[in-house]
Amino acid sequence: MYYEISINPAHGGFGEYQAGPTNGEGWADSDDLLNQISSNGVDAVELADGVALPEGVEDIRGCIHDQPQRVFGFIGPNGPHYFGISHA
Repeated sequence: MYYEISINPAHGGFGEYQAGPTNGEGWADSDDLLNQISSNGVDAVELADGVALPEGVEDIRGCIHDQPQRVFGFIGPNGPHYFGISHA
């Protein structure tokens, strides 16, 4: 099953992030989960090599403790937000 994972700045700071607990129910397919998240008005972009990111979204991969397999970012009303999708 695939789960949404919240990603927030780590308490220690220094540009590091921490993956949080899973959010919601599990999905059999990661793309179906991403489509469900997108249906809530989130225009997320996957952080991957060669992908153009929206202004304000940074490639934080490698700076996330317990980093999920797939990491996404988007600009929300209060600035950049990050989440992941992980297989469990």
